[in-house]
Amino acid sequence: MIALLPAMLMASDVARCADTDRCPGDAALVAALHDFENRLIIDMMREDPFILDPSFPKILGIRDVHCGKPVDKEKPDTIRCVFTIIHPGSTEYEIGELTRKDGRWSIDDQLNVYMPRK
Repeated sequence: MIALLPAMLMASDVARCADTDRCPGDAALVAALHDFENRLIIDMMREDPFILDPSFPKILGIRDVHCGKPVDKEKPDTIRCVFTIIHPGSTEYEIGELTRKDGRWSIDDQLNVYMPRK
């Protein structure tokens, strides 16, 4: 059984992304999420400059990350990922379209569902 452990660990890494060359780590995903949230806040404040608290919940962690192959042959650095974001008191399930440019990942589009924890 112990002899199978390295193979199982390697298989779990492979399952994270369809293409290991295009595979954002947790820190890169968190940075992309913060950048995306900042762009949303700027857009919200342009629409309504009197918003009192344009903030998002703190990110405690990311798990269950699965990324596919490039979305389009003409966009080889754009992929779709699904992942779970853990916030204080809630869990967010997200599908995001991410693009890598100059070594950084950014979220171009997203669909998410927030679920409060009891």
